[in-house]
Amino acid sequence: MNILIIADISTWAIGHLTDSIIKHNKRYNFFTIYAHPRDIAPAIREVQEILRKHKIDLVHGMYWRSATQLIDLIPELKSIPRIASHHNTAHLGKADWKKYFTYLVAPTRIVLKELKTKHDYVAYIPYGINLEDFTYIKDRTDNGKTIGYVGRVIEHKNLATICTVAKEQGLKVLGSGYIEDRKYWDTVDQTVLEFYGGFGRGQMNSWDYKNSLYDQMTVFAMQATSYETGPLPMLEAMAKGIPVIATRQGMAADLIEHGKNGLLCEPDEFGEELKRLIADRDLQETLRRNARKTMHQYSAEKMALLYGNLYTTLVYPNKKTVSVIIPTYNRNANIREILSALETQTYKPFEAVVIDDSENNETKEYIEENKNQYHFPIVYIKKEHSGYGLATARNMGIIEARGELLVFCDDRLKMDANAIEQFIIHTQPGQWHYGAKYVGGKPSANTSFVENFSAVHRIDLVKIGLFNERINMYGGMSQDIRERCLLNGIGHKRIEGAKAYQINGTEKMKKPDEQAKAKLLLYKLYGR
Repeated sequence: MNILIIADISTWAIGHLTDSIIKHNKRYNFFTIYAHPRDIAPAIREVQEILRKHKIDLVHGMYWRSATQLIDLIPELKSIPRIASHHNTAHLGKADWKKYFTYLVAPTRIVLKELKTKHDYVAYIPYGINLEDFTYIKDRTDNGKTIGYVGRVIEHKNLATICTVAKEQGLKVLGSGYIEDRKYWDTVDQTVLEFYGGFGRGQMNSWDYKNSLYDQMTVFAMQATSYETGPLPMLEAMAKGIPVIATRQGMAADLIEHGKNGLLCEPDEFGEELKRLIADRDLQETLRRNARKTMHQYSAEKMALLYGNLYTTLVYPNKKTVSVIIPTYNRNANIREILSALETQTYKPFEAVVIDDSENNETKEYIEENKNQYHFPIVYIKKEHSGYGLATARNMGIIEARGELLVFCDDRLKMDANAIEQFIIHTQPGQWHYGAKYVGGKPSANTSFVENFSAVHRIDLVKIGLFNERINMYGGMSQDIRERCLLNGIGHKRIEGAKAYQINGTEKMKKPDEQAKAKLLLYKLYGR
């Protein structure tokens, strides 16, 4: 899937969100355009060149104004599904959203409610941050009297109010960002403020320096009175375990439970609530622990996953998604044949999930160099080799797979062109069906259930507990699956129209000792 994604400036907040979406959706091919509305001309040429060379499946406007300008100026974009993500409540009435976009995305429930009055299709995808970048502060080193502030200096964010209250209570304000409104800056009492950043966006601090300031904050204040959809620094502070006191704006209204993981207040309550919070270290500890727990649900990867699912829904509406899971061990040549066979599949959409248990990097290097030549997403997962790890490899693939239907195809089989379509037609929930394997052009003599070429709905596999990683030797996997399916009422059927052809085989009795151990293990489990 080829996605054209349009942001404003790479180093601004929308640019960082864009980076996260791309980073955690490596299965798709992104073409990123950074274009500020005041300098749109260079982007026109860039987009036209991309359209000339590539078939674009989806346009994602991360900054709506740049996207609408490009849609007006480049007619070809109007024939492609288009998404707009909204990041500022002041802009919700600025355009005819139905005219420009197929789907809208709201990061907060307030924005969601408003956009639903303006468009028929609106998704709720809250912001997420890279939690590994904002680790929890276990041992606090703050002085107990520092209010944190991160963001632009502009009237609606109310830094002046924060500084006034800080002075009244004998506190300090530690800030980072940049000064957007010079006149408003002059109203800020700077005698209690230590601010890192200058006039204009170009004077923002580095990410590393900003992150280091969080450790010095006793509490974090978000006192915006309008326009917010985040802000991202509030999420960062919560992730690090800094007690947050916020107005009911942006994601604060969705995330914060007053008195549990933060404090919510009206603007005129700020002074009183801040005084209470600063004086109560136990309350601070409660809020910061629970804030971190809350943020576990708001990772950048989860945000990106939700966007990825939306992309698939728009490009392939009303179609069941499929993940073809391919564990492999030292068979790079086979992987090439398998992927080439997938290229001919009559059913879309599907993705290939390759779990590489090899002792070399041949498969990794091939996929990295050639994944863009295939017309389906490829997810590559590297597994460290540690003996017979087929169950573990499959489970790793299942976790990363996004399909409703999971098709398993081992690395010695390549699928016929209509195999996925046949599985889609014949495999219903509550069934784990298997295909017909051909050896040397003839049907295999073994017609009993073997999961190495099969299809099952993801939810059914989750219900029975995925693959049994205790089966860490050759010879017991299929019987274990059959036993657990029997216990859970999941049936098997051979789908004759779903065909796969053996590329090369295995010697059935090459590991008799392992087979004996596997059979004993299964007897201990199931008594038969």
